[in-house]
Amino acid sequence: MTLEEFKHNVELYSADLSRWPQDAMKQALELMKKSHAAKELFDEALELDAKLRLFEPKEPDMQALENRIMAAIAQEDPRVPQETMAVKWRASWIFAPSGGLMAVALVGFILGFNPKPAPYVPLDPAYAAEQQLASANDYIYDAFEGEVF
Repeated sequence: MTLEEFKHNVELYSADLSRWPQDAMKQALELMKKSHAAKELFDEALELDAKLRLFEPKEPDMQALENRIMAAIAQEDPRVPQETMAVKWRASWIFAPSGGLMAVALVGFILGFNPKPAPYVPLDPAYAAEQQLASANDYIYDAFEGEVF
């Protein structure tokens, strides 16, 4: 194992050797015995892991956030007329969603009264003509050698 491969594995698997693949772990131990640079790199990774285990994030300072927001509000230009800041009401806000639903309901209603015709089935007696029935009877009569069943 080269020093670059060792560095890559330390960054990938951390300094916890139990996370390393077995063959890489054995090679890393041999490299640390031979190379002082590899040993220093591994020790730095161990220190970093220990710091990360003991790290506790600070509580956010909500009062400071509130003060910044209130200061920004206080610095607003009072000369801006309130009419420009007001939201103008539109009738389409009420009728547009319901209008779309009504259009979909109307399409469904129309399609419901015009159902798609059933597919043609040649053996269905509703679609069979007299000639077809007569030829079918002849076939059945011939199949049983002149006997009617």
